[in-house]
Amino acid sequence: MRKGLFGNNKGQSLIEVLIGIAVGVIIIGGVAATIALTLRSNVQTKNSQTATSLSQEIINEVTDFTAGNWHNLDTLTAGTQYRLATTGPAFTAVTGVENFVIDSKPFTRYFTYSNVSRDPNTDAIQSVYDLNNDDPSTKKITVTVSWQEGASNPSVSISKFVTRSKNLVFVQTDWSGAAGQVGPITAPNNRYDSKSNIDSTGVPGSIKVQGF
Repeated sequence: MRKGLFGNNKGQSLIEVLIGIAVGVIIIGGVAATIALTLRSNVQTKNSQTATSLSQEIINEVTDFTAGNWHNLDTLTAGTQYRLATTGPAFTAVTGVENFVIDSKPFTRYFTYSNVSRDPNTDAIQSVYDLNNDDPSTKKITVTVSWQEGASNPSVSISKFVTRSKNLVFVQTDWSGAAGQVGPITAPNNRYDSKSNIDSTGVPGSIKVQGF
């Protein structure tokens, strides 16, 4: 009987060992999956933070681009993808996207602009653009940064409304040209719209009342 009991105990111990191993494998598998998920989440968070930083950088540059000359936007097409290129001390908008590789991860960046309209009663910006209520002194800039994340292509977009804070775009000092200038214009010349009882044909930059 003792041999029988010994044999049963031996078999029972083997089963317990197998059960223990199985439980250990399950626990290790669960921990490994959790670690993998955490690492993946950390990578996604890092990529998202990098994309946000790239977006904020170009938002600031486009703000400077419009502040330098509000009519820079007039040469662009609403909804078209642009990037900024440096021409001397100033920025120039060029169609297309920018490509970056940061920490071995490829990123793509571009900005678009859209026209803005305001509610005629409240002056609030309308969610849907209305040509009849267009605000020529406000534009919406949207920056989009995307990257490759396995089979997916996540992206971050940031929008900002930029406004024309001053109306002085250029200074005209020569009025010696003829009347008939049709505006608006984006570069100074020597003409004007119309005149009445003034003489502008003398010294460039001077306007005199006729007869004096």
